[in-house]
Amino acid sequence: MGSRFESEQLLPPAGAADPADSLWSRNEWHRSQGMPAGFLLFHEGVWLSAVRAREPRYVTLRPVRYTVDEEHSSFGEWYQHTLRDEFAERYGLIPEERPGRRTMR
Repeated sequence: MGSRFESEQLLPPAGAADPADSLWSRNEWHRSQGMPAGFLLFHEGVWLSAVRAREPRYVTLRPVRYTVDEEHSSFGEWYQHTLRDEFAERYGLIPEERPGRRTMR
């Protein structure tokens, strides 16, 4: 898995040191736990992140219930409003404001 920050994992489609950590294996596991079809999970950590196939968007999902918490129109927007916002202060990154965040709460 691709570690980002201390608690976040970007899931590789191929080349994972342990095949159980691949994007495909982790998606299979989350589906067995109740994640609906139509999501391709690519990140695990404090929250889950996926690409939604229907109405393509990058989304954050609540663990366990797999409900959409936020939607983003691009990978850059997802990164800005999730990982960067969460870890900017801790790692001395300059916070940036970008439009497009849609919270589903």
